[in-house]
This record gives sequence, structure tokens and C-alpha cells, in this order.
Amino acid sequence: MMGTVIRVHRTIAFLVLLLLTASLIWAPSARADDPDPVKPGSQYLGSCIQSARTVSVLVVLDRSGSLITNDSAGVRYEGLRVLLEQLSRMSRADGDPLSVEVAISAFEDDYAGAGRVVDWTNVNEDPDNRAQIIDRMVENAERGSRPIRQSGTNFEAALTGALDDLEDRGGQQSCEVLIWFTDGEFTSSAKGVDASRADMCAPGGLLDAIRRLGIVVIGLQLGTDASDLQPMTLGSALGTTCGTYPFAEGSPPGIYLNATDVDQLGGIFNKLATILQGCTDAGDSGLIDPGIRRMIVSAETAGLPGTVRLQPPDGAAFDAPTVGGSSHPGGYTTHGTSEEGQLRVEVTFPPGGGAGQWSASHGQIATPRYCVFSDLALQPLPDQTVEARAGAVVELQVVDRSGAPAGITEYDSNAVAAVVTGPDGLPRIATASVTDDGRVAVTFDAEPTDPRIDYSVQLILQTQSGLDLAPVAVKSSQELMLWADYPVVTPRDHLDLGTAIKKNPTSADLTLIGSPNGPTQVCFGAPENTGVPADAGATTLDYPLGCIDLAPNESRTVAVSVTPESSAVGDGYAEIPTTLHPAATSGAPTVTFPLPAVWRFENPFNPWVLILTTAAIALISALLPWLALGLANKVTARYTVNGLRHAIIPVVSSDGVLRPANARGTQDLLTTLDLKGVPGLGSRPVSHFRVGEVEFQSKSRPTPTFSPQFWAEAPPGMALVGTTASALDPLDGSRVTVPPGLGLVGLLVCSTADLIGSAPQIPGNLIVLTNDPHMTGPKISGHMAQSLSPEHLREHLRSSGSPRQAPTTAGTTPSDDPFGGPFGGPFDEPRRGRRPAGNEDSLWD
Repeated sequence: MMGTVIRVHRTIAFLVLLLLTASLIWAPSARADDPDPVKPGSQYLGSCIQSARTVSVLVVLDRSGSLITNDSAGVRYEGLRVLLEQLSRMSRADGDPLSVEVAISAFEDDYAGAGRVVDWTNVNEDPDNRAQIIDRMVENAERGSRPIRQSGTNFEAALTGALDDLEDRGGQQSCEVLIWFTDGEFTSSAKGVDASRADMCAPGGLLDAIRRLGIVVIGLQLGTDASDLQPMTLGSALGTTCGTYPFAEGSPPGIYLNATDVDQLGGIFNKLATILQGCTDAGDSGLIDPGIRRMIVSAETAGLPGTVRLQPPDGAAFDAPTVGGSSHPGGYTTHGTSEEGQLRVEVTFPPGGGAGQWSASHGQIATPRYCVFSDLALQPLPDQTVEARAGAVVELQVVDRSGAPAGITEYDSNAVAAVVTGPDGLPRIATASVTDDGRVAVTFDAEPTDPRIDYSVQLILQTQSGLDLAPVAVKSSQELMLWADYPVVTPRDHLDLGTAIKKNPTSADLTLIGSPNGPTQVCFGAPENTGVPADAGATTLDYPLGCIDLAPNESRTVAVSVTPESSAVGDGYAEIPTTLHPAATSGAPTVTFPLPAVWRFENPFNPWVLILTTAAIALISALLPWLALGLANKVTARYTVNGLRHAIIPVVSSDGVLRPANARGTQDLLTTLDLKGVPGLGSRPVSHFRVGEVEFQSKSRPTPTFSPQFWAEAPPGMALVGTTASALDPLDGSRVTVPPGLGLVGLLVCSTADLIGSAPQIPGNLIVLTNDPHMTGPKISGHMAQSLSPEHLREHLRSSGSPRQAPTTAGTTPSDDPFGGPFGGPFDEPRRGRRPAGNEDSLWD
């Protein structure tokens, strides 16, 4: 709670300053309930960002069903890309570091938080991977905010969820922005729209809570039927007030932009991108005043030209690319971030150049508009020694973007104001003045026990044509020198611990110096008012607690560190309660103050993660059909054995097969066939089984586009002839193909020694298999009597001289493949041969 109070105090001071200086140069709106929809909020944002450590932007996208019709082409995502591109290039005019973190959420009847759409991401930390980061964010935003048919628009859910997503942002030197896009009216609420609207807009309600935390609300409206978004954003509009209005202290102005139809939608995102940078609208005349150092030229286009011709007032015309950066004669540089239908080119002027009449032309662009920057900043003078007393002075200098001192004589008028607060959060009497050479002096009355003060300064400049530029602003702190009886703690304005990358620690040192007038003490209490991103868990500061005794002029160093519990993106903030005990003989009071400590959490984008993830998805997508075929292949490599019967009959054969007892003829060969079930088989399909000495085996092919294969294999030293064989082992006849359904199968099993011998008849066994319940002995006899001749196998074995020999090692099989095919058949890998007895969990399962 205390952290929030301090945050509000700093915001109050800043708002007081903004209102004070603004009142000096622009008149109030004609109607109190119709504030300017852009200017006050833009001025506030421009001032805040100039001295911010972090800018946190939450984009809340409507995904109600009406967008299926109202923005069917997804123009809002093109605008989102322009916005992210501009945010990724945002920087401070004084060159100090600025982190820009963006999250994207969505809403309809309910709210989908940033963790489900696009979580907090630093968009300006990694210029080399900027394009990949933005691409990923836009893609995830499209998926997460895809319109949901038959859904309504619940404004209360949108803002309640947004407040939850923003509550772990903020802290010292931060700016928070809520960009709220919708195309509809407030139509959906579980408790009723009227009741929800009343709760949201009541004094102290939801809108007041958001403003009180210093969050700038920017409403983007698509369509003209709007009666809620505008007053909710601005506080008062269309005769309706929402929340406390005029705003309570600490409440920043809102901004409202409206696109009457989808053709203007890209334009309002384009305009928003300039507002967020603090750009001041200079109209469409092209007349640029002295004191302007940078401008943005924007226009609607038919298509997107590759370049736009710019004519500066002090040199030859040049063609600026509408996408990407470029340098031009005269020292001008440009950077284009245009999208289809929206031209946008930023132009940076050379020192002393750019003032005068400009023009921008291309056959496809409409009348261009210009917005301008002074690109000035306020920097405190280094190494100032400021005593804690009445009439203390802090000095600052106006500088340009290179850091060089800049005067303000180019401007028609100026106004400067300052607000100073002590470490107790209470204001100190202060005044400010500025000279023509840009030197600003802030004079204030400090309490004699103030070890530091916080101050805000704004310098508002008006150009020669009467254009009010965005304020040149700074928020900072200044150490104050106490009496010599006190020990010194450096720094005491704030301790910057740096950046904690992923789960790695970051740290900084405090220097303690004893008073020359006697022994002193510095005491540190446990951290208070700690604020960290939710993802960082209970991360807090680590430093020695208790008191440190210092001898006269003794110097000591205290290390302060922070180690993230988990990777996160965002600011960290805590206060170190610090007490200074003066020399005992001085009679001075003890001084206690909170020493702010700040740091960043970063979880850098790793392009390899994106590359590998994309490659993995592509590979899986490509392999999925193959894997599915392969699985189906594996599953179907089974024999149908339900109802399978068999018989094993001793026979002799030459041109046909005969029972030995009926050698005079074949007419009675199988008429008395006794078929029985196969032992060990049930009704479920199997990948292998054995009948007598013959093994029936199956195998799915390594390439899933080829069907599984099924074969019968004789024991070592034996050969096979089958009624269904479509191929034979080219060397030894040990395998023949069989159908998986079996149906009716006959196999003649003979000794290879007998086959290559000279006996006229070859003894063997006839194995008969059938799962046809209607199959009888006579039917089987007629099918098999003449179809099982071994003569061609005998001739092959005699000519090859390669009868199969029994293996010497269990499981060894021939290296030759019994089947042809483009991949060498089922044995193109090393073959494992027959299933070893007792190995029920082997390959053949």
C-alpha cells in the first residue's frame, strides 16, 4: 500500500506541474464537459516519457462478433504492427535508457488476459531481432483476439481485466498506458449494462481507480454509434460525466480517437503512434518553425509507394523510402514505417536545418500532415553540491539530442515551472526560472534534515507561428548535503541495480562515509514497498540488515543485490529504510528516510527458440501424415486368426502331393481331412504364430506408404512351396508370402537335402490352414492336389548349390531379402529371423 501512496504523490506533483504550465499558454475548452480529446493527454504522455525509465503499454483488443463484419480484413492488425514498430524505436531525447514493454489482451463477454494473448514483451531492447519480435506479437494477437461469433461487448470486463494486467507495472519513473480498442457499444454484463456503467463511472469507481494510478487511458473507437467509450476515456463528453470530473489530483488526462469506418482505422493507429512519442500536430501547411529538429510526415495512400519525394526548404528534393531508413543530401535522415494505405516517414534534421516550407509529393498520396518535435531535453548539471537549507538551488541545462547545450531564443515564448517534494512526500516551496541559453534554476526551501528531494520541471515552448510544443520535462532527484555531523550515504537519491537477465542476479554498491566530527552509525531496515512483476514471484532485495558503525572519515561499502525467483519482464522497485545517526556530541536529530532502489527484469527474446519452434512445427506438420500412415501400417500388420483351423499331413510329392498310403492316385488325398483349431490362438489378430515347424510372421514397412508384409518361414534346413506364394527366397526357398486374412493356405515343407537329391518323390509335410467354416476336405483336395509341385524349387536349388544351413547362433538369419520392391522389401534392415522360443515380447509383437 505504501508503494502505491508514494507513486501517487509523485504523480500528483507531476500533474500539478502539468496543469500549472499548461494554463500559461492555452485556454480551457469552451465546454467543461467536452475536453480536448487529444492535446492534454498527449502533453502529459510526452512529458512523462521524457524522464521515464519504463513505458508500459497494454493494448486491449475487442474481439466481439461484430468485428467479423466491421473489420473483416483485419485492418486493426496492420495498425497494430505500425504501432509496435514505432514503440520499438522510442527513445529518450536525453539519450538515457528507456525500456518499452508491451502486452496485448482481448475482450468480449469476458476478458482474455495478456498471459493468454501476448504477455509483456520488451520491444526496443533488441534492434537486431525487432522484426521477428513484432511478427510474433502480431501473429499471437491475431490468434488471441479472433472475433467470437454470438459474443457481446463487456466494457466492465475489459477494464477490470486490464487493471489486473497493469497492477504489477509502474514504480519509479514509469509511464503506463492503456490502449482500448472497440467497435461496439457496451452491450454485455452479467449484472446488467446500466448497473455496470453506474459502478464504473461512480466517483471512486473503476475509471477513477485507473486514473488515480496514473494510467493514461486511450480510447480507439471504430464506428459512430458511441456513447460510452468517449466519456469513459476523457472523463466527460457528449453531455455525460464518467468518474470524478474535473479530474482528481493524480489523474492523467485521457485520449480519444475515432474512425468512422474501417477505411480510417489504419489512420487512427498511425496517429496514435505519433501521440505516444509526444509529437505535436503542425497541420498540413508544411511550414516548419525554427527550433524544430524532427518531424513525421503522414498521409493516406492508394496502395503503398516505394518512396515519397520530400522538398526541404534549404536544399534539393530527395526521395525517402516509405519503409526502412536512409540518409540524404544536406544531412537529413529518414525512416519509413508505412503500411498499405498509410504513409509514414520520420525525418531528422541536421543541426540548424529544416526550418521553412516543406512539401511531400507522390501521385498516390493525399494531402500530407506534419507533426513535429523540438527534441530537447532537460539535464541536471553534473556533480552539484546542494545543501539542505532554505533557498537551495538545483540547476539544469536544456540540451539537444546529441547532449549539446541548446538555447531557446528560436522560440516565441516560454514558460517554466517546478514542483519539489521531500523524502516524506510533502511539497517544498519552489520556483523556477530559465535563461535564453537554456539554463534552468530551481530554487526551493529544504528542511535541514532532508537528505534528498524529488523534483519535476517542465519547460513549455511556443514556436514563432504560435504552435505549443510538447513540454520539455524531467523528473529526477537530488542528494542534499546535511550537517557535517552526519554520515554520508551515496547514492541517496536512488540506487540503480541495473538489469536482472532471466534468473541471474544484479547488484550495486552503497558507499558509507563517517562524519569527520566523531563516530556515527548507518542503519538499514528490511525492504519496504517492494513492487515487482507477478512473474518474478516474491523477489526482493538482499543486503545486510542492522547498523554499521563508522569511525571518523571511515569509508565502507554495502552490496545490495536482487536475484529473480523466475524470469520476468518489468520494473522492480523497493525502498531501503535508512537511518543516519550523527556524531554524539553534535546534538543533531536522527534522520530516517527511504532510499529508493530500482532495477529491471528482462527475459530477452531468443531468435533460436522461434526458429527451432517454427522448424519443429513445420517438421511435425510434414511428418504427421507419414506418422499416421506408419501407425496404421503397424496396426494393420496382423493376421486374422478368428476361427482359424489347421491340419498337418505327411505327404510325398513330385508333380503333385500324395499321401504315402495312397501312392497309386490322388483321388483320396484330402477327402478325410481332420481340421482342428490352432493351439494358443484366440479371436484377436496377431503379428505372428506357429503351426508345426512353420512360423507365420508379419512386419510393417519402414516406409509407411508401402503395405505391411506377411510370410511363412520354414525351420533351418527346410524349404517351402505355398499355394499363395507370390515370391520365393532367391537362395534357399525358406520363405513364401501368405495373405493376412489366410482364407485357405497350403504349404508344402520339404528338406532341402531331399530337394537337391535324385529321389523321384520328395517326402514332406503338408500344412493346411483355413478360417472358412464352410471349407471341406473335398474342396481343399481339389485346390491343392496339383498346385504344390516342388519341381521348380528343386531345379533352382540344384542350380544355385546354396541350400539353407541351420544357423550356429540363435536368431541369425540369412541376409537376402525374399521379396522385391523399391526399398528392398521388409528385410532391408538387418533381419532378426524367426521369433525365438519363449521370447513373447520380441520384435514380432
